[in-house]
Amino acid sequence: MSRWSSFLFLGIAVLGFFTGCTDVDSQGGVCEPPPAPADYSGYLTFVADGSFDPADPNYTPPTLEDVMRDTFKLTDEEAVQVEAGAKAFFISRFGVDVDDPANQTRIFYLRSAVDPRANYRAVTFSGYNVPEEGFVMRDIGFGAVVTDPAGFDLGGEFAGIHVPPGTTLSYGRYRVQVSDTEAVEIGFAASAPGVPDMLGNTAFRCDLDSEVLGKGDASLVVNIGQDPNGLVHWHIRNVLLFN
Repeated sequence: MSRWSSFLFLGIAVLGFFTGCTDVDSQGGVCEPPPAPADYSGYLTFVADGSFDPADPNYTPPTLEDVMRDTFKLTDEEAVQVEAGAKAFFISRFGVDVDDPANQTRIFYLRSAVDPRANYRAVTFSGYNVPEEGFVMRDIGFGAVVTDPAGFDLGGEFAGIHVPPGTTLSYGRYRVQVSDTEAVEIGFAASAPGVPDMLGNTAFRCDLDSEVLGKGDASLVVNIGQDPNGLVHWHIRNVLLFN
């Protein structure tokens, strides 16, 4: 089975058959945490399915700086280094310099932390009994989005590849809170450009790196849209596998 066939199989398994087993099963015994699939050291599945009004005057989402400081516990200097790493990555892998004045009208540089109202969470995690509501997940993300209507010619490892407007390059970190005192961090970096389809879905492939889980790959599909009433609807399915 190929790696991407494995992703599809695992995604179907964890999303279609996961029962949300908590620490105590229906017979009163202790549930065994789900093991990693054969040939892998671990897996997670993230889901986002929230809907909300981004203009709600009664709610202010945390900023990227808030999340880097309060959740990831980064100092100001460390936060600057993380962002510098993102910009260097975009140059080395894709040949995209977000600080080049020539790109200011062609590339939109995105700095973000997912709004908690998107309900982006871990619903499965090998080795852990995940509660039905999932494990809280927070992220810090940096992106380069092609805005030039004519598209963009990539460089770096993708020299000679032309991508259409809406293509997104991504880099950042996840932090999964598995208990009051334990969290698992995972770095992600796009292994290929995320190109949108005609329905507004963008498929991403990312390299993963974690001190706890090691190296791995992620395959995710993102669709974020806004309805006529102003509500934003998040739809993300993200399967992570570690070698």
